[in-house]
Amino acid sequence: MSWQKQDSQAVRIQKFQVFKPGISLAISLSAMLGYLVYHPRADTLFYLTGISTFLLCTGGGALNNCQDRNRDAAFQRTRNRALACGTLDLYSVLLQSIFLILLGFSSLGFTREPLVSMGLGLAGVLLYNGVYTPLKSKTILAIIPGALCGMVPPAMGWAAAGGNISMDTSLLLVMVIFGIWQLPHFWLILLTHENDYQNNAVPSMLTFFSVKQLEQILFVWVMLFSSMILMTPLFIPRLSPLSCIVLGINAMGMVMWFSGQFFLKNEKYTPISFIVLNMGMGVFMTVIIMDRLLGG
Repeated sequence: MSWQKQDSQAVRIQKFQVFKPGISLAISLSAMLGYLVYHPRADTLFYLTGISTFLLCTGGGALNNCQDRNRDAAFQRTRNRALACGTLDLYSVLLQSIFLILLGFSSLGFTREPLVSMGLGLAGVLLYNGVYTPLKSKTILAIIPGALCGMVPPAMGWAAAGGNISMDTSLLLVMVIFGIWQLPHFWLILLTHENDYQNNAVPSMLTFFSVKQLEQILFVWVMLFSSMILMTPLFIPRLSPLSCIVLGINAMGMVMWFSGQFFLKNEKYTPISFIVLNMGMGVFMTVIIMDRLLGG
């Protein structure tokens, strides 16, 4: 009976993952970060912004799984996803995704700049589900709308707090950091699962570049990402000395790790590099959020 319980639990987790809760939580935190950069107070609208963004992202994530179900079934990395292996009913997930998108979208109407917040939310969904998802199996240029998707949530949080979307330097820096991070993030997934992409003849950077060349390109973008984090205290005012120090250590830690991988070990990037990059982004978000909450 124990194996039946374990199997049932695995199926429930598989069904839950169709909504991409982990990614959705990270995106909602980036929107909350944007909120705090403009309005350093954890008021009711701060939490509403996070919840609205989470709902919008879980809906978009589920819709993405509906769109990608056939593609996912062909990939070793994704073939066990609920829709790819037929564990969930397509139309049931589709209806739930639409409901979540509408709920998240309408919730943004209660923020300080409702029209702008809702417009950015709609733009994010259209970019992700309407542009990036259909294009990613056809061209490597899909990474451009993919990166833009990552830049939308901080702007959405900024607008939800009452900020005017006029390319304030603080907002622009945060958006650029999230946009730059998207590229090495995806390329590390590509390098980790290169055989999967090549076996399925999906257009990728490896269609045009060798593994070594892509590693060189990736290194440059990680250095750019780290440099932008180092510049954060110049653009986001009133950061505490401790926050500045932690951001500096975070940026230099990534520089040291990837430089070691690139220059000293001279070997293929490992999955640990993926963790290091994501931890770098996680530390950046945590420092800014905690600095604003504790210092605001």
